[in-house]
Amino acid sequence: MRAIRSCSRLAYKPATTTTGVCSTRHRAHHNSAHLAKKASLSDEAPSSGRIGVVEVDAEETWQRLSLIQRQLKVAVADENYALAAKLRDEQKVLLESLPPVQQYALGQVAKLRVGSAAEQLQTLANLAEAGEPAVIPDLAGCLAVPELQDAAEKAMWAIFMRARDPRINELMTEGCSYMRSPGTYDRALEVFDQIIQLQPSFVEGYNKRATVHYLMGRYEQSIQDCRLVLQMQPYHFGAASGMGLCLLQLSRFPEALAAFESALAIHPGMANIRRFVADLKRHVREEADEDGAAL
Repeated sequence: MRAIRSCSRLAYKPATTTTGVCSTRHRAHHNSAHLAKKASLSDEAPSSGRIGVVEVDAEETWQRLSLIQRQLKVAVADENYALAAKLRDEQKVLLESLPPVQQYALGQVAKLRVGSAAEQLQTLANLAEAGEPAVIPDLAGCLAVPELQDAAEKAMWAIFMRARDPRINELMTEGCSYMRSPGTYDRALEVFDQIIQLQPSFVEGYNKRATVHYLMGRYEQSIQDCRLVLQMQPYHFGAASGMGLCLLQLSRFPEALAAFESALAIHPGMANIRRFVADLKRHVREEADEDGAAL
């Protein structure tokens, strides 16, 4: 959910955070949930013609490769060349087992952790174009870096919005077009319901439905969809902030504050959400003071 602007990108003002390389704190916080619920899972059954082919668990392979990259860096720094050679051999075998798009994406992620700001910006653009959901934790780590914040946000939205099935992408375009006018909100809901039926693992279908519910004043239903989004994609700052907006409309201020703080933990550069947090903290504090005075 993107607050009120349902299909166009919100122009968040970057916050003044500490400059540095893309952080790994997001991966440490959400990695297991992300891998379990990752939206890149296929909705189609394996082909019956692939008898005797051992299916590779791409999620576990990606996770292992990410770990090997970090271990390899440490091994080289410690001049443990025997371990480094062993890790490189394992890395090569695992990398060759991944689909080409994930091989490319993993290589780009490695570049994202080094290089100049200009090179990192180009890498973010490359990852957005590749559209591989497995890189979302690495992109989320860049949201805390002022120079990379806007490009990382764009890349994440590009990946969120893109399905592997061209039919779903066409329906997304259609559904978003209906969100432009209150008179066609019902049609937008029908389209997003259809998307969810066709591809239940496509997270953005739920997020867009949450946005339509919000626009129609159906805040409880929007909150339910936002929760589904965050269960499937813990890095979806749009759903976290959108849930906060719904709770705010329902005057559930402590819950709204928690939702907004959760959104900022993912994307610290959302200046409008940061203002909501400041206002809500003040409001909750004043309410507590009033309740204490009444006792």
